[in-house]
Amino acid sequence: MSSLAVISGTGALSEQVRKVAEETSLLYTEYFIKPLLPNLEEPWRTLYKSKKLSAGILGLHPFKFSEIEEQLRKDRIQSIYFCGDFPKSQYFRVLMQQKIFGRLIRLGDKKFNQFFDATNNGFADPIRYYLALVNLLDSLGIKPMFARDLFPSFVTQEGDAGRIHAPPAIVASLPNLLVTLGRHIDIISPQRVNLSQAAIVDSGVIVEVETTGTDQLIDSYGTKSLIKRRIPFLLKPPSVDFNPALDQPTIGPTTVTKCMRAKIAGIVVCAETTIVIDKKQTLQLLDQAEMFLYSIPFRQLAQVYRENFDHTWE
Repeated sequence: MSSLAVISGTGALSEQVRKVAEETSLLYTEYFIKPLLPNLEEPWRTLYKSKKLSAGILGLHPFKFSEIEEQLRKDRIQSIYFCGDFPKSQYFRVLMQQKIFGRLIRLGDKKFNQFFDATNNGFADPIRYYLALVNLLDSLGIKPMFARDLFPSFVTQEGDAGRIHAPPAIVASLPNLLVTLGRHIDIISPQRVNLSQAAIVDSGVIVEVETTGTDQLIDSYGTKSLIKRRIPFLLKPPSVDFNPALDQPTIGPTTVTKCMRAKIAGIVVCAETTIVIDKKQTLQLLDQAEMFLYSIPFRQLAQVYRENFDHTWE
């Protein structure tokens, strides 16, 4: 499948993708398209040359869309898999600062400006960048792929994954919680600053919502000692707004460890769209901590979104 492109990051998931691809003889072209560091005219090259990236990765200028298009056409790319993990210290903290991102945007070529200007200015600029890139790929007829189709061992399956099962009352409440969370985020975050949506839920109530990342959400909840905890759980579904193939939620040992420290009883995700880094270790940690991991059937989540949100994905 040499017509497959992989947009990579620099974290554990990228390394896992490379390992499985080698084991299964999957052929693909790997690209690194990420604006990372401020005050550098070519920030992607700094990381590209570092030891964190393996040989053979093709670094592309994130704001030169004409160059990206030319390379993808040259490589005859027909489908793409987003391996979107990255060091938050080098990415989110930079991109969420509008002044810094504004300077990076000025590096863009005419085609970048065309696609960027066509995005919804109700979103934060980093999200607009991402959407512009997605729209460029769409204009080239390049189809985003799910991990379930390429790396099925990465994703969760329907139902309970570990020894501890989610309480039936929580499972029954999930459709309504998905709707409540989607509407809640629309109200509190009119200018979206990330693609995913996650929350801490307890006794059917959304206690806290993600704003800058899941790790920060869990840490923040864990510091609130006055909160009366019953069976709090992390709810981490795909976004209502964005095709889940473009931003597939990820959990792993770090997520479980942080949940343990915050006295969170379990994790709820969506089956087939949620990637588990180091799955064996993650499941072992869940069992040791007596936490549950429950995966909502993808078809159920998609139906809930379609029935309750006009602006959701197909």
